[in-house]
Amino acid sequence: MRSSVNALLPLAAVALSGWTASCNSPPSVLLVEVAGDVNLAPAALSVAVTAARTSGRTFYIAPAGGVVSLPASFTVELPTTIVGPITVAITAVDSAGTALAAGTATRQNLDVGGQTILVVTLVNAATIDEMTPDAGAPGGVDGHAGADARTVVDGGADGRRPADGGGQ
Repeated sequence: MRSSVNALLPLAAVALSGWTASCNSPPSVLLVEVAGDVNLAPAALSVAVTAARTSGRTFYIAPAGGVVSLPASFTVELPTTIVGPITVAITAVDSAGTALAAGTATRQNLDVGGQTILVVTLVNAATIDEMTPDAGAPGGVDGHAGADARTVVDGGADGRRPADGGGQ
């Protein structure tokens, strides 16, 4: 697998070894578009690319200027033997390596020998815990003491008698 950086992400090309393309087939190109809060300004992106039945690859993108401007994009070349699904997980980090934001996206099918676009949206690390369900535990991470799911009374549309005595 080989990765190069698109014009939106002004970085040097990143070469990766391990996934090699066959000699007679053009590689598949995965264009990864990175979206997120434009004020985020991470120092680097830690990227993990995993394809079905492979060990995956991880690489680090750090611009010479020290800041990744969002939106950004980069490309990853894949051998034509990889058809999908493929998952890209990105963590945006500051200069100390602390996670600022993260995002993951999966594409089930690739345009083998062509270009496939995959958008990864980064969510600020401060809000990731707020989005994690707490199963209604007191003092849960979403800030609500109650359950995250609501009970719905069966209206009897399936022909069965609801437990509450209503319906048919």
